[in-house]
Order: sequence, then structure tokens, then C-alpha cells
Amino acid sequence: MSVNPDKSSFTSKQIQEKLMDEFKGDEDILDKMITIYLQKSEHYFTDLADLIKEQKLEDIKHLSHQFKGAISNFTIDSPFKTLREIESLAKAGQLEAMTPLMDSLKSQLVTLDNALKELKMQLQT
Repeated sequence: MSVNPDKSSFTSKQIQEKLMDEFKGDEDILDKMITIYLQKSEHYFTDLADLIKEQKLEDIKHLSHQFKGAISNFTIDSPFKTLREIESLAKAGQLEAMTPLMDSLKSQLVTLDNALKELKMQLQT
């Protein structure tokens, strides 16, 4: 299984529609969850990139697993699948294959984070 590093299979609108449907009536909870995720997501990505540079396979495996959990509440699929592949590569000891996946993940996270920021603004109005 390989994630296409150039494509994101979801749009901001799809993310927002999915979340509004899933959290109908619980906009306060959704707002709080978005706030917590946005505070942590950049750190997760930066820490994961650092661990890859440091070639710490066990730590990569654990952090990518944690990041998958944090992201699973908000995403349709792409970042989750990319993190799952990074986790699998860490288990297999294949560091060199992680670089294009990290590039893909960064792009996917930009789409997700922008969608969540837009949705958060909508929830606060």
C-alpha cells in the first residue's frame, strides 16, 4: 500500500460537512476538540520530522500512532492513511521511504488545519 504524495483526497468543504453532521447539537464540544487538536498538531508534525531525522524508529512508531488517534476525529482519510504508512515503515525500519510521506502529510495537514480553522470561526459566530 502506498499513499500518493501529491494528492489529498479530501477538501475543506468535505471535512466541514462531515464534522457538522457528526457533531450536530454538540458544537461546543466540536469547538473545544478543534482547539485542542490545532494546539497539538504542529508539535506532532515537528516532533515526528525530528524523530525521522534522528532515526528513532521506535519513537516514530509511537508518535505516528498517537498522531493517528488525534487526527481520526477530524479527517476523512488521507492524513490518517499517511500516518499509518509511516508507522508501518517505522516497524519495518524503512526510514528512507518516510520523506515523501512527510511531504504528503504536511500538505494534507494544511488542508485539514485550514478547514478546522474555518469551521471554528463559523462555530464562534
